[in-house]
Amino acid sequence: MRSLIAALVLGIGLLGLTPAASAAERIEVLDLADELSDADEQFLRDRTPGIDLPPEVTAVTYVLFPVNDDNLNDTVRSFGENERRDLISEAGDKWAPGALIVAVGRDPQRMGVYCGDDVCDA
Repeated sequence: MRSLIAALVLGIGLLGLTPAASAAERIEVLDLADELSDADEQFLRDRTPGIDLPPEVTAVTYVLFPVNDDNLNDTVRSFGENERRDLISEAGDKWAPGALIVAVGRDPQRMGVYCGDDVCDA
């Protein structure tokens, strides 16, 4: 399970961010696959504030899908549109401002990092 946790944290690391202090107001772990222990989820909540995120990041959402499309983008987009409209911009065509989403799909194994335009441009 630690390798899965490492993959989630690595998702942020792929953005070239280094340990420091996070500006994120909300850190959320959505384990839709029911694979993470309470300690694993707490690990993500505890470690994320130590990542040097741009000040534009107001919410970090980790999401773990048990089954996903081969193109993880489709799964994450559908999840945002149907389950978590707060992750989508008001216009519905982009990720919400301030959003940083780290997604892992278990079947097939995929990983992606998504962000609002302000976050991606920072």
